[in-house]
Amino acid sequence: SHPINPPTSYNMRLERLFDLSRMVHVDNIQGDNEEVLLYKIAVGLGFNPDNAKYVVDKALTLVANGVDLDTFIEQIKSMNT
Repeated sequence: SHPINPPTSYNMRLERLFDLSRMVHVDNIQGDNEEVLLYKIAVGLGFNPDNAKYVVDKALTLVANGVDLDTFIEQIKSMNT
């Protein structure tokens, strides 16, 4: 119900996903509701709805493993999303 103005570049979208994933992880608010919300935001950012769940799962795993932004972007891009 709230409009999302996604960044125009793919790298900026990945940076936004990285920031949101870190917020979910750092605040220890992971759970079904938060993952569903992150999925919806990922779709709003322009990720393919068929792949968004996998992207979100990968994003949360990468953030939990403490990767930096460059590694995050590289790993998400390697998923061919």
